[in-house]
Amino acid sequence: MLLDYSKVADALSSHAEDFVYVILILIAGLVIGKAVGKVIRTIIDKTGLLRIIKGTKSQESTRRTSFSLLNFIEAVVRWTIYLIAIGQAIEILGFEELTRAMGELVKFLPNVIIALVIVIFGFIAADKIVSALDDFLRESKLPNYTIITSSVRYSIYFIAIIMALAQLRISTQVLVVLAGVFSFFFVVIIAIGAREIATNLFAGLQIIWYRTIAVGDVIRVEDTEGVVDEIGIISTTVKTENGEYVIIPNSHIANYKVFKKLS
Repeated sequence: MLLDYSKVADALSSHAEDFVYVILILIAGLVIGKAVGKVIRTIIDKTGLLRIIKGTKSQESTRRTSFSLLNFIEAVVRWTIYLIAIGQAIEILGFEELTRAMGELVKFLPNVIIALVIVIFGFIAADKIVSALDDFLRESKLPNYTIITSSVRYSIYFIAIIMALAQLRISTQVLVVLAGVFSFFFVVIIAIGAREIATNLFAGLQIIWYRTIAVGDVIRVEDTEGVVDEIGIISTTVKTENGEYVIIPNSHIANYKVFKKLS
């Protein structure tokens, strides 16, 4: 069977205009995608959002893998525009199945973007909140406070991930059950930590109010002996003869015998 070149030529000529439109749409999508990506980068740079993201543990981890959140956001925006352009091109060519598939993908993209934004800002919020909490607890000289900061950090991570999965329409029933179990243990940990804080706090107020010890006193509590360097609400710092600083919870000073050398 001989190929009818005239019919092939007629078919190509009848779709020539469509091919031109397809090429123009793809070129326009490429140009607009790159341009919008650069605009997004500039906006993030100018608004100072990049400075907020920098310094967080999430940004530090991405930097170690030669990847930044800024590049990631820019890539998501660019590829969203690229996919829209490709979808329009497929529709013009009359591929109905592909057109429907691309349409569903484009409709789902906002959910993906929102999920990514939730995760990114959830991680940033966790880092900022934990940083502030860490400074507060360090100033309070609360011993073993890292369990509290870690619990807060991973609780925020977990909430952000659940919210992101909900945006992606992924069933979160199992995660919700796990969240319930996690929340129970978190409340128990916080309750234990709060009880320890309250005990040390009341003991500290008692020490300050009754002036049982003062800065400069030489005291011995159990196996620790030295000069009182600082009396805090939660703990007391003692400098030993070796020049070491020992932090003693105020509850220990209140509950154990304290030997004070009188000058």
